[in-house]
Amino acid sequence: MKVKIILIMSCLILISLVFADPPSSASYTLVQRGFLTGNSNTASPPSSASYELPESSMLGISDNAASSTGYVHYPGFIQPNNHAPTIILPDSFTFEEDDGLVVDFAPFINDVNGDIVAISVSGNTEVIVDIVDFVITFSATADWNGTEAITFTANDNMDRAVTSDDVDIIVTPVNDDPTIVLPDDFTFEEDDELVVDFSIYIDDVDLDDLFLTVTGNTEVTVDIDELEVTFGATENWNGTETLTFTVDDGQGDRVSFTTSRSSQKQKQSVSENSRATADDVVDIIVTPVNDDPTIVLPDDFTFEEDDGIVVDFTDFIDDIDLDDLTLTVTGNTEISVDIVDFEVTFGATADWNGTETLTFIIDDNVTRATAEDDVDVIVTAVNDEPILNGFLPEELTFTVVEDSIVTFSVDVED
Repeated sequence: MKVKIILIMSCLILISLVFADPPSSASYTLVQRGFLTGNSNTASPPSSASYELPESSMLGISDNAASSTGYVHYPGFIQPNNHAPTIILPDSFTFEEDDGLVVDFAPFINDVNGDIVAISVSGNTEVIVDIVDFVITFSATADWNGTEAITFTANDNMDRAVTSDDVDIIVTPVNDDPTIVLPDDFTFEEDDELVVDFSIYIDDVDLDDLFLTVTGNTEVTVDIDELEVTFGATENWNGTETLTFTVDDGQGDRVSFTTSRSSQKQKQSVSENSRATADDVVDIIVTPVNDDPTIVLPDDFTFEEDDGIVVDFTDFIDDIDLDDLTLTVTGNTEISVDIVDFEVTFGATADWNGTETLTFIIDDNVTRATAEDDVDVIVTAVNDEPILNGFLPEELTFTVVEDSIVTFSVDVED
C-alpha cells in the first residue's frame, strides 16, 4: 500500500490510497502521530478519502483487518498552505485640525493561519501615523486640514503574504485664534502723532479678514484704518496710557486672550455666540515738549504827564508748562519801565507827554522759548503853571513923577 498526497488545499488534506493487492479490509484508519484521528469506511476497493488535519501532522495509514498482523505506518510532516491576511477598512476616519484620533485596527484585520500580522502605512504627507501593534494614532501637521488617501498594508511575515486597503483620512478645519503680540510701548512727542502698521504684530493662520479695536484710552487718540493705527493726544498733554488692542477674525465663537505684562502669559475666556479674538496691551508714551509761553497785552496803557501807572501783567501772561517766566521790555525812550516779577511800573520823563510803542517779551528759561506783544503807552498832556523867573524894576514900591513913564519887564516860563 502506498500513500500519496494529491492536493493540499486550505487545511483539507487529500490522501490517495493505491493498493498493489486487493485489500483485505474495507476499513482504514488515518493515524496522526500514532493516535487514531479518523475512519474512511470506504467501499471495496477504496478509492480515496479526505480528512481535515491540524498543521504539521505526522500521518500514517493502518489496515485494521482481523487477519492483519499489523499496519503499515507512513510518517511525515504536512504543512498547510499560508494564506494572506485580510484588511478591510472603513471608507474614512475623521478628526479635527490640531487634534488626533486613536483607532484599534484589530476588528479590520484577520489571518486564518493565526500568524502575527504587522501593519505598515504609505501615502501620507500631512497626516501623521503612529503604529503600535494594531493601535493606530492619527494626527496632522499643525494648522493643516484636508483629506489624504493613505494605504495600510497587513503582512503576516511568513512568506511575505500581504494585503492592502485604502482609507481617507479627513482632517476637518477648526478656526484658529488670531494672534497679536505688541511691543512694550509706542512713543511720540506731545502735540505730535505717530502712525504704526500693526500688520507686523498680527497673524492669523486661517488668513481670515481681521478687525482691530482699542480700549482704555482717555487722553490718547487712536484712529484705526484696517491695520494702520494713528496715535495722537489731547493738545499739550503728555504722559502714559496703557491701551488694549483686540484683533477679531470674525469667525466662530469668541475666545479672548489677554496678555499680562507681568506673567507674559495669555489668559483665555470664552463668551458664547461671539468670535475668536486675541488681545494685547501696549503703553502709549507721549513725551513732554516745551511749549512757548504766551503774552496777550491790551492795545494801550495810559497815564498823565508827570504821573505813572502800575500794571500787574499776570493776567496777560500764560505758560502751559508752568515754567518760571522772565519779563523784559524794549522800545522805550521817554517812558520808563520798572519790572518786578510780573508787576510793571510805568513813568515818563518830566513834563513829557506823547505815545511810545513798547515790546514786552516773556521767556520760559527752559529752551529759551519766548513770546512777545506790543502795547502803546500813552502819556496825556497836563497844563503846567507858568514860572515867573523875574521882573524889572525889582522894587515893589516906588514913586512915579506925574507925566513920567515907567517901564516894566517880566521873565515868565511856561
